Amino acid sequence: MWWLIGFVEAAGSFTRNTIVILREDKKYRYTTPQFFLTSSDPSAVEAVRSILGVGRVTLGGRRLEVRRRDELFRLAALLDGKLRTERRRREFARWKALLLQWKRRGDG
Repeated sequence: MWWLIGFVEAAGSFTRNTIVILREDKKYRYTTPQFFLTSSDPSAVEAVRSILGVGRVTLGGRRLEVRRRDELFRLAALLDGKLRTERRRREFARWKALLLQWKRRGDG
């Protein structure tokens, strides 16, 4: 499991997507979390996808994309408290806060 955490720290990206919707002269902006993991080795990407059980593989097998809410929550639960570097822990904390905000927005 630790090699997987190290691979996520080295090749993963906790990111976000901003969606803008225009309705009746009003602009609504939503930010949703995403996770990407990119590697030049497609077999490594597929192995990570298989172990995590989340996401889909794109770019000819070189990138794992996780965008679905339920899959993002499973990924967050798996990684929570396991990242080793301070920089990645901070990135993860901001990303997880955005994920929880997204959940509250969807529940309300």
